[in-house]
Formats: sequence, C-alpha cells, structure tokens
Amino acid sequence: MNAEIKTKKERRIQNVKILSALSQTLRKAKTNDSQTINELLEKFYSEDLPAGTKFQSFRQWKKEGKSVKKGEHGFLFWGRPLNPEDAENEKFYPLCYLFASHQVEDNKKQYN
Repeated sequence: MNAEIKTKKERRIQNVKILSALSQTLRKAKTNDSQTINELLEKFYSEDLPAGTKFQSFRQWKKEGKSVKKGEHGFLFWGRPLNPEDAENEKFYPLCYLFASHQVEDNKKQYN
C-alpha cells in the first residue's frame, strides 16, 4: 500500500479509513435494507472471485484443517462489537481479516 505507513497503529488507522469509506459507498448503493454491511462487503469482494467463495478467519480455516497460503493477505471486514450488550453505544467496531477459500490449502503439517 503506502510505504510511509510503518507502525501497526498507523496501518490499522489507514485500514479503518479504507473500510469506512468502502462501507459508506456500499451503504449508499444498497437496495435491500436487511443486508448487513459485512454482507455487502462479502458481495463486493466476491464479484472478482470464483463462485462459491467462502470467507473465514484464520482460526476458522485452521479448525477445518486448512492453512493460509504464504503471502496471502486477508480481506477487511468489520468485527463483532467488543461488548455485545453495549453494541449500540460502541464508537468503533474492531477490524476483522478474513481469508477467502482460494487463499487456503490443506494443512501439510505432518506430526511424528
């Protein structure tokens, strides 16, 4: 992305700005009121991916015996509120990085 973004905090702030802008654009274009912003993001990301692409977190893929291919970067989604009981008052939702099914492979680790 930008070479001048160096620290983890700066990268996170930049990613929040990118995801916020994309979310606002998708919200304005949405036609179905029942769709969540993450459903809109998934639909947007899937436009250029193979049909039936599945998005999951690193841990979810790992539970299925898959590993993320070296060099792959996750797609940005909004995470769950940190405090679900107080979700309406949350100022910020955490970022969530999900990997698409084409970015993973069967886990090749062999245990002796």
